[in-house]
Amino acid sequence: MKNRIIKIATLALATAALGGAYAENPKVIRFGYPGTGTGGRPYVGGSFVAYARAAGLLEQEFKNDGIKVDWTFFKLAGPAINEAFANKLLDISLLGDQAAIAGKAGGLNTKIILATGVRGVTYVVVPSDSPIQSLQDLKGKRVALFRGTAIQLAANRILEANGLSEKDIRSVNMDGLAAQAALASKDIDALFTIGSGALQQQDQGIGRIIYSGKQDDRVTGYASGLVVDGDFEKNNPQIVQRIVNVLVKAAQWSTDDKNREALLQSWAKSGTSYSAFKRDLEGQDLQAILSPVIDDYFRATWKKAVFDVKRFKFIRNDVNVDEWIEPKYARNALHSLNLENNWVRYAADGKPLQVTAVQEP
Repeated sequence: MKNRIIKIATLALATAALGGAYAENPKVIRFGYPGTGTGGRPYVGGSFVAYARAAGLLEQEFKNDGIKVDWTFFKLAGPAINEAFANKLLDISLLGDQAAIAGKAGGLNTKIILATGVRGVTYVVVPSDSPIQSLQDLKGKRVALFRGTAIQLAANRILEANGLSEKDIRSVNMDGLAAQAALASKDIDALFTIGSGALQQQDQGIGRIIYSGKQDDRVTGYASGLVVDGDFEKNNPQIVQRIVNVLVKAAQWSTDDKNREALLQSWAKSGTSYSAFKRDLEGQDLQAILSPVIDDYFRATWKKAVFDVKRFKFIRNDVNVDEWIEPKYARNALHSLNLENNWVRYAADGKPLQVTAVQEP
């Protein structure tokens, strides 16, 4: 009897040491995404995670385990996702830099486990018949930007690079869909927006783009990452690894140029047109902007974001990016899928690294 008790205790200690490797699988994986499709559609575009959702890849992965993947698309984007993490209503989510940083600085137990995007493009749009021609013309105007999200950080960087600040405009806090509607009704004079929505408004004759981050090398593009709840990751490391494996395969497919047309069609399920996505990606290298690799440039981009978010006084507490990022899941996925050399790695300054062998951070 005594020996049996010792064996049980030893097994319990081993299980604890493995970080819950033998814990019972969850019945549901609660996956979040900032933003929604047109009219609240449960589809989005602009990332390989969006493609994975459209193709049902995670659902296929966990079907035989009886694990449901429950997607929630947050109209209020990053701030709402942080609230869901805080209330233990979410396990994992794609999240833009400013919101993720604000959550971490506020005490959220999260980890960044995969790169989902860098060099994101920000646009400034005005009504199609507006007399506004440049950023300087925004002084004193009603300008929509989504506070607490990557859009606000991008807007402040852009304004600063052009000799302005948020104090020079009459900023109006609006989510993306509300801002697009307000622009169409001319209740605002301009909006800062990320991605293809600006192109769609221009196609519809509603808006006119006066600024594109594609033509402004002074401003670093926003970044996004896959963020996981720390307790979920600790209790379900094998599940987290499988999620990352699926998403890395989705990234491989999404960044293969021969799949570009199919990728855009999958994103168009969101209600944003294929044409808008196509024009948004013109001149952009999918391999660079949608790489899942946690390289020096990804880390540097997040460190710069932390510095700027604090400098613009959106947060008070600091965030240690090196401790926050957990690269082992991405590293394991790239190795097991034989994709270690599929994407170019970039140095902290954004220049390609010339290496003969892969060295994971």
